Amino acid sequence: MSVQDYRVLVERYYHSVDQNDLPTLFSLFDDQIIYKRPGYPVLAGKEQFMEFYKGTRIIESGAHTLTHILVDGDHVCVQGSFQGVLKDGRVIETEFADIFVIHDGKIVERHTYFDGIQV
Repeated sequence: MSVQDYRVLVERYYHSVDQNDLPTLFSLFDDQIIYKRPGYPVLAGKEQFMEFYKGTRIIESGAHTLTHILVDGDHVCVQGSFQGVLKDGRVIETEFADIFVIHDGKIVERHTYFDGIQV
């Protein structure tokens, strides 16, 4: 994969999340995905990952704004902000950084960091 391919893959992730396009979202991740997110136990495997997005995630809707995407080998680091609405009706805004590890065209690891409210 080229640097551009890596960028497009993670951009597709954020677009599919913001559009609530779960079939596309899930297609981007390896069956053995490891996902670390503050406030949640480590999600291991696509089943746990899918359950998080189908029900556990406290965000109802929102939009990501990406400010930086850095590619180094099979790692992609993203910095940006998120504005949205939680399932309890609260409107939130937070900054974030994500680190993705990609193998054979699929995301195999993701680690999210928040600067502000953790969602």
